[in-house]
Amino acid sequence: MKKSILTFLLIFTGIQLYAQRQGLLLDQIDRQPIKGAYIFSRDTVQTNDQGVFYYHPGREILIQSMGYQDLQILALDTPLVILLASAPVLLNAITVNDFGIPQRNQIYPGAITQLSSKEISTSDPTLMTALFNQVPGVFMQSGALNTNKITMRGVGSRAAFSTKKIRAYYQDIPLTNGSGETTIEDIDLNTIGTIEILKGPNASIYGSGLGGTLILHPKKIPLASQFLSTAATVGSFGLLRNSLTYALDQNQRNIHLSFNRQQSDGYRDNNTFKRNTLLATSSLNTIKNTFNFLMYYVNQYAGIPSSLSEADYRNEPTKAAFTWGQSQGFEDYDKFLLGSSWTHTYHREWTQHISLFGSFNQSFEARPFNILEDQIYGVGLRARLIKKITKTQHQVMAGLETYQDAYHWKTAENLYADFPNTGSVQGAYLSDNEEIRRYYNVFLEVNLKPLASLNIDLGLNLNQTFYDYADAYDLDSVDQSGNYQFQARYSPRIGISQTFRPGLTHFALMSHGFSPPSLEETLTPKGTINSDIKPETGWNFEWGLKGHSWGKKMNYSFSIYQMNIRDLLVSRRTAEDQYTGINAGSTRHRGIELSLKSRLIETLNFTLHQNLNYNHAAYRFEEFEEEINGELLRYDGNALTGIPSNQLSLCFQGNFKDRLYTQLSYQYIDRMPLTDDNSRYSTAYQITSFQIGWQPTIFTKLDLDLSYRIKNLFDEVYASMHQINARAFGSGSPRYYYPGLPRNHIITLKMKFGL
Repeated sequence: MKKSILTFLLIFTGIQLYAQRQGLLLDQIDRQPIKGAYIFSRDTVQTNDQGVFYYHPGREILIQSMGYQDLQILALDTPLVILLASAPVLLNAITVNDFGIPQRNQIYPGAITQLSSKEISTSDPTLMTALFNQVPGVFMQSGALNTNKITMRGVGSRAAFSTKKIRAYYQDIPLTNGSGETTIEDIDLNTIGTIEILKGPNASIYGSGLGGTLILHPKKIPLASQFLSTAATVGSFGLLRNSLTYALDQNQRNIHLSFNRQQSDGYRDNNTFKRNTLLATSSLNTIKNTFNFLMYYVNQYAGIPSSLSEADYRNEPTKAAFTWGQSQGFEDYDKFLLGSSWTHTYHREWTQHISLFGSFNQSFEARPFNILEDQIYGVGLRARLIKKITKTQHQVMAGLETYQDAYHWKTAENLYADFPNTGSVQGAYLSDNEEIRRYYNVFLEVNLKPLASLNIDLGLNLNQTFYDYADAYDLDSVDQSGNYQFQARYSPRIGISQTFRPGLTHFALMSHGFSPPSLEETLTPKGTINSDIKPETGWNFEWGLKGHSWGKKMNYSFSIYQMNIRDLLVSRRTAEDQYTGINAGSTRHRGIELSLKSRLIETLNFTLHQNLNYNHAAYRFEEFEEEINGELLRYDGNALTGIPSNQLSLCFQGNFKDRLYTQLSYQYIDRMPLTDDNSRYSTAYQITSFQIGWQPTIFTKLDLDLSYRIKNLFDEVYASMHQINARAFGSGSPRYYYPGLPRNHIITLKMKFGL
């Protein structure tokens, strides 16, 4: 009898196991097994140490794990590889530094912020300014939808009209060109899932970029889903946005296609804006391999009203600068990014990441002083190999990044003055130039965990940058061609974090960084190569703490730092369209950053979240001298130009029954010096915005989201961007100011159809 019962149990168990399928649960970022997660279906099981579980096909299952978002899917009749996303509220659950050695934010020894998909989706869809200005240490200015500048910890503040000395990546494809310039606003917010912001020099992993690094991740597609979504936005000043997205995830494959269009008449004269973007991504996931493909295309046309003098800014803020209005200045460009990557896990100890990427940019810009035509072709590779040391938690990574682009540009006469009321008219060519820009980074990173509570990061980078400049203009007798090779730079990084108790981690770090000069800065006023120009270099020293308290209802982070920059690069404007660079001295950047995220109220029907961010910047010129009109001027001890001393942002988000949501946000930007001698300052300003939205579920397969947003609620008069050290040309006054938008409104309707 006992043998019969035993035989029956063995047969029954064998049938059950045969009827079940095996699944594997991995972290979405670092692809590590998630153990102890609960799988709820006909039976309740937990994943083992390798992240493996068994399920019955054809049934819905619910997956829950501490620190991760819940996931409910239909269990298909195939082996499942499930990637679980971290819960954005829990600081210790977020994985950061994805392109180095992935680590949890709680123990990562450095100042890093991750903007979640929710924060991005509920932000202003037209521009990233308010989104970035809520991050301590980051300051974004916007003169127009096509004229933006980001500074991090004061680095890049002296750039005239664009973001420089900051690295940026979309996935693992650089958005930063060969001369260190980044145009992050080309990426439509509708295509971005999360943004990772590493503040301070991170040269040991990412190469040049004293200010920091921005990493943009595309949106993730829910497992085993297929949907079509569309969104329409209308707003003040002729704003119109449309988007159409198709997404599919099936059998470890996914496809994401997104088309976005945005246009606006603009607040000012000659301020028309049109942009079309197309994104295509696909990936294939298996247990040991991940293949990704990315294609991104941007077509943009924008009128350029330029900056205004103080009198025009106060009295006629909607007008364009006179010569820009007369010439109807504009820019029209196409940009194309293409990339693919392969991640392979040989076994639990070895993982490789290889990415290949290319880019093509073509633009035509009509300025009053000339017309610029340019093209940029770029190609590069980034490869990493990560080794986990057996029987320890230590990890070692070695990698290489190399990139080369060819920049070809011509300038021509603008004959708009000879043809009144017709706008820009192209005349004879004035110059024809080409530059080959290339660099390589070889980097090594070691992550040690000698104790369960102790985390040590060691990094080293070797970088070298080359410029080859060719003057192809044959109508003059001057050949300005030349080559320039910067000295190889070694940049170390040492970071230590100590977890004193669950939810409290202290960290300290020392890191080195550098920023090479742009092409304009390497040329003398006569246009020849200046072999004496050197890259900016800096050392960053930082201490901070981060953690959670109040029953994990509040996350906080605090850091205090000092960065010393030597061989400060100063762009000296010699004409309306000409700049030259000098190494003018040194600066000292001292700052404090604080971030608090709290769940103030959390009930079954209502939640209220609060997000407070503050930073204080005490940035000074230590040594700075400049010769103007034969007079040597010294600005030692003056405040660094173009950076506010204090920034504060406060945001409250309420949600009622996951149907009705509201958001109230406030930002304060302190005054900032506009000239190196600190004789002129901007005016401090405060911006308040409010949003309310409704998310009804009308049908099972149809989700709606209707929202209304009012920006600049109290109609504050302010300058949203400044041109520092502006010079007067002719009889005009210096033009420091780009007027910000008055009170304006946005209405958005989103529809998502499950297929």
